[in-house]
Amino acid sequence: MSQAVGLIYAFVAAIAFGIQYVPVKKYEIFVPWTAHRHRFHSKTRTPTRLEPHASWTKEGTAFQWFMCNGILMCGFIIAAASGELQRGLSPLVMLGGVFWASSNYLVLPLVKLLGIGLGFSLYHFVNLMTGYCIGRFGLFGVKVLTGKLLYCDIGCFLILISFFAMVFVEAGHENGEVSDSDSECSSDESGSYDKVVKATGTMAKAEELGTLDRLGPGAQKVLGVVLAILAGVLCGVNGVPATLWEAQHPEADAFSVALPQCLGIWVCSSGILIVYSSLAVVRGVKLKKSVIGPAYGSGCIWGIGFACMMKGIANLGYSVGYTLDAVGPILVSSLLSVFVFKEITNRKPLMIYFGAFTLQLVGVLLIGTYGEP
Repeated sequence: MSQAVGLIYAFVAAIAFGIQYVPVKKYEIFVPWTAHRHRFHSKTRTPTRLEPHASWTKEGTAFQWFMCNGILMCGFIIAAASGELQRGLSPLVMLGGVFWASSNYLVLPLVKLLGIGLGFSLYHFVNLMTGYCIGRFGLFGVKVLTGKLLYCDIGCFLILISFFAMVFVEAGHENGEVSDSDSECSSDESGSYDKVVKATGTMAKAEELGTLDRLGPGAQKVLGVVLAILAGVLCGVNGVPATLWEAQHPEADAFSVALPQCLGIWVCSSGILIVYSSLAVVRGVKLKKSVIGPAYGSGCIWGIGFACMMKGIANLGYSVGYTLDAVGPILVSSLLSVFVFKEITNRKPLMIYFGAFTLQLVGVLLIGTYGEP
């Protein structure tokens, strides 16, 4: 019975994580390390690189802070609704929030350095391997995965293969294909390129922050790989502190970790914003604005997903619960990309995509069926 409940919560979490960036799909996000603007890609939940433009208005650092405000509010509501506010704020669980916020912030530069296909696939590869191995081998004191482990290992291997296949699906987007709706939105938001450049000189100021663009190709690739590994590991371990705290407090509901985890995310996010804003002021760079409502809504959706993920992990174990909610969102957002937003239309990318989708689905089913907490 507990396994069925865990699968239901994991399913809800996968849906939440898979749709969390839908509210901000049409908005462009300025990446502070580069002189480029990005639009969030609904399939990969990562930004798609576009060309430099003078009237960027959505700043990535401020965006992640508004998003984390939504996460914090959602965590508070979940804790209050579940009657877990009286348990207080565990510093251990808050550390998990710091891990996630740091990982979330590192994704933007690594995608810029390695490209969407390679960068995000490598990040997912490390993230999944970290999360799966933690439970598979009982690292950091997490309960060891039991069951028919050979089938679980095969399932994990199939999922990893699918990530490499996804690189070829992403290549079409990375080569500069932008949908008509994207172009229309960009035109509506941007206005006249030449007029804005002459009137404000925004391009020159934006390029002052483009420090990554000054690196050579070799240095960019090395730095991108390092960031992908670091971001993947941080994301893979972000649920470990909460899991350890739950093991120390078996009487507590899994929802009790929502508020401290979300607060840790908000504290780290606020620190990033303060440091970046201070550096920008010192360098005389004018900060970009950020959309508030969509970013806040994305954060609320993530908060729901995290609470459900912890419920799933509590019933399924770390390897099974985390793996399902690391791969499940990719399946959900991929379906949205193909059938709702129709972002993959060419025959060859579609065939590769459905092949990768099948591998992911089979892998998830093997792990979910044969893995036991």
